[in-house]
Amino acid sequence: MNTFETKMNTLIETKKYTQNNVLCINSICKNDNELKYFIFFKDLKPNKCEICSQLPSWNSKKLELQIFRKIKKNNNLLENLQILCPNCLSQKQSTYKKKEGKKCLECGKNFFSSTKKISLDPSMDLINPKKGKITYQQTRCNFCISQLVPDKNLFNNDYKII
Repeated sequence: MNTFETKMNTLIETKKYTQNNVLCINSICKNDNELKYFIFFKDLKPNKCEICSQLPSWNSKKLELQIFRKIKKNNNLLENLQILCPNCLSQKQSTYKKKEGKKCLECGKNFFSSTKKISLDPSMDLINPKKGKITYQQTRCNFCISQLVPDKNLFNNDYKII
């Protein structure tokens, strides 16, 4: 028995991994490396990239294959998992949501709004930085904000609002 098999046997025994509780939705296996080793140990998928068939070696060096989920992170069903080399994984489309533009309340131009957490009482940041912050959604473009905000010179009382 080689070291990989002994490690997998102890892992399966200590964490009580079975196909029913690992290859399911909301699996008990939260670590992707353990999941990958479990799949290889049980011979559920071959130890190569599913897109380009690259073996786990490149230029006589070890290549770490990675798990890619087609749908959701907590879905460990075998149909949802793909074993990929780093190159194929980098070419997979990301599942990030496209940022949508909003219209400025003042000028009506499209801009990308941002959500910020701001503190109403700056002294609370010193006492407890996690408390006392509210979420602020930007509703005006940066140009309109710069026009509406008065001059930031605190010692000058002649504020100009354009």
